[in-house]
Amino acid sequence: MVKGSEELLSVTELKIEIPETELVAIEQLKQNPHNVKEHPQKQIDGLKQLIKLEGFISPLIIDKHNMIWAGHGRIIAARELGMQKVPCVRLEHLTKKQFKAVMLMDNKINESAWNEQNVSFVLSEIPDFNFEEFHMDFDEFRITEPTEETEEIPEVPEIPKAKLGDIYQLGRHKLICADCTIPANVTKLLGETKIDQLVTDPPYFTNPDCPAK
Repeated sequence: MVKGSEELLSVTELKIEIPETELVAIEQLKQNPHNVKEHPQKQIDGLKQLIKLEGFISPLIIDKHNMIWAGHGRIIAARELGMQKVPCVRLEHLTKKQFKAVMLMDNKINESAWNEQNVSFVLSEIPDFNFEEFHMDFDEFRITEPTEETEEIPEVPEIPKAKLGDIYQLGRHKLICADCTIPANVTKLLGETKIDQLVTDPPYFTNPDCPAK
């Protein structure tokens, strides 16, 4: 066990509790003066739109004194929406040290990378959804088709970047810069992976005179 974590959780004695949610008047809640996250207005505006879309589904974490330890951005959004009460989970069994750790971890736990391939797929399924209304931008993940007006053919460099034997990872696919008629190149690309299908008339496999191999 990591030093210092004994006070937080004991793996061998772990009991998962499902605390009840209670509605607490916003005017009774206390903003934590040591909140560790900034909440710019753009984020608050996005939260307000999200709350209007899905409801207030993520309760705040508070202590017995109504001090907020998680949910500072949501309470600001709720106040600006004119809400009178918000759902809260009151944790009375934690120490002051544990509450401070929870405040840090609750914000840190969401800092993970996007699965870019899945994000692009989901965006392709909802192309007309207006994310600007939520003050969010996913344009960097969108797959766009080049047009004659925008397509540019780069000049061939004097010293090419790709060299024989280079392998490129393209999502879940791999591409090797090599002669595929040489068995050693195929082995280098595939390793011990076995081929399920081989298309010998790339890229579209449409030659009627060439049967599938």
